[in-house]
Amino acid sequence: HLTLESRSVETAKAMIATREVDGGFVKRPVARPDLREEPVVTSECVCLLHAAHPLAKRATLDPRALVSEPLILLGLGRSSRTHIETAFAAVGVRPNVRIDTHTVASAAALAARRLGIAIVNGVLARPYVREPLVERRFTPTLVQEYAFCTAANAPPSRLAEAFLALARERFGPLRAPG
Repeated sequence: HLTLESRSVETAKAMIATREVDGGFVKRPVARPDLREEPVVTSECVCLLHAAHPLAKRATLDPRALVSEPLILLGLGRSSRTHIETAFAAVGVRPNVRIDTHTVASAAALAARRLGIAIVNGVLARPYVREPLVERRFTPTLVQEYAFCTAANAPPSRLAEAFLALARERFGPLRAPG
């Protein structure tokens, strides 16, 4: 029996550490001694935008190209959001955030409706990239790493081990960022 749950990061970590659940995907760094982490996937940030947008002709988008564009960003107050904001600040511009959301699915849907350009995790975005949405590389390269975590005080369950094996099969060998 498999149940998929989506919780806040800290709630998920606590549920894994106390063995309320067998395991879960957590963004790295995990930074908890009560969790065992197995790196699974590394992904770069990408831009999602409507195919008819003038910037869709470019292969790569950077903060200067996006300075006057309405943006759709995730994770207000989280490290991934801070990295995006830092990339803009590094070239002396502020992101024009029009919409804050919490899921890649909603960011993709909003970008497809021409409400802005979404900057999101490329691996998580891939299932949503279809007409009229296109994906473009974001520079500077911003890497996000994910691990499958289990409680450190006991061996992983057979179900957790099987799930991890399927995840590794799905995502392939872990590649170095960049």
